[in-house]
Amino acid sequence: MPAKLALPAWSVIALVLAGVAPAETVRQLRPFRAYDFRAEGHDTPVVVTAVAISPDGSQVAASGDDHGVRLWTLASGQQPELLRGHEGWVRALAFDGETRRLASVGDDRRLNIWNLADNQTSLVNNDAQGPIGSVAFLPGGQQLLTAAYGDQVRLLNLSSGMIDKRFACPCQDTRVMAVSPDGRWMAAAGRNGTLRLWDLTTGEEGRDIPADTQRLQAIAFSPDGKRVATGGNGPRVRLWDLESGDLAGELHTRPAKVRSLLFLDDNRLLSGGTDNRIHVWDLRTELPTHRLVGHTGTVAVMAVDAAGETLVSAGFDTTVLLWRAPKTPAAAATADAGSDEVTR
Repeated sequence: MPAKLALPAWSVIALVLAGVAPAETVRQLRPFRAYDFRAEGHDTPVVVTAVAISPDGSQVAASGDDHGVRLWTLASGQQPELLRGHEGWVRALAFDGETRRLASVGDDRRLNIWNLADNQTSLVNNDAQGPIGSVAFLPGGQQLLTAAYGDQVRLLNLSSGMIDKRFACPCQDTRVMAVSPDGRWMAAAGRNGTLRLWDLTTGEEGRDIPADTQRLQAIAFSPDGKRVATGGNGPRVRLWDLESGDLAGELHTRPAKVRSLLFLDDNRLLSGGTDNRIHVWDLRTELPTHRLVGHTGTVAVMAVDAAGETLVSAGFDTTVLLWRAPKTPAAAATADAGSDEVTR
């Protein structure tokens, strides 16, 4: 049996400097469950651009260009329930674990709040000035933020259904918005690559960070509320210190363009994009540790449950995939066992 060819030391150094880990150090994982996403009544595939998982990991919601929201109860194994209430592409979803509600927004400029006890709408708001691309509950479940395809983010009061505040963003066509887990920070971005931050606890006007020269497609906050990650059409994902606004790290993601970002913990970030894969990055080394393969189209969205155990992803290949979220390197050997099997 021929001896394994080792990389020369200079090659390893070059790969590290280029932001690429040697292939043998990157573990490859596959999903444990897959759902084909089809339009109701016929076999037309549906492009999936929104996905969410309940904090307890019991339910998954997904939606796309057929105007419907599908809701799975994972333990039951039954077909998803189809929630109808939109007249356009559904762009974003968010669960609120405290009030057992699901929010959905889309191209019809409509926000629907679904009561998960009976899957009926409990609140509808359709006064947005353009298609809505992002939605997020604030802690406590009494307020919610939406970002329309324009230059405003709206803060809604869920008791009255009225707008409490509007935030202007110099982002040129705001498409993405996110809120930190503690509810302190909000960030929004768009076509010009500017990231605007607001401190929601003080109400202070946000700081502008020149995060990129190209469109930003994804924003994610670290669980500890100290950093925010940005990615999009540029060649790298960047991390920013929230207090100072300084650059805190870079991940080289070319040739893929990034469409989704998600923190697993304070030191591990997931990126999904146009290479049809999900990459797990160790932020201490700025190198990938795992590669999640199974999608055959752009990975548009990702979500993880509160325990950090179940990951759900979806995209342009019309599938929703479930993964066992990779553990820290010390626990990876046992956590990854059996992850190559896919059920449908």
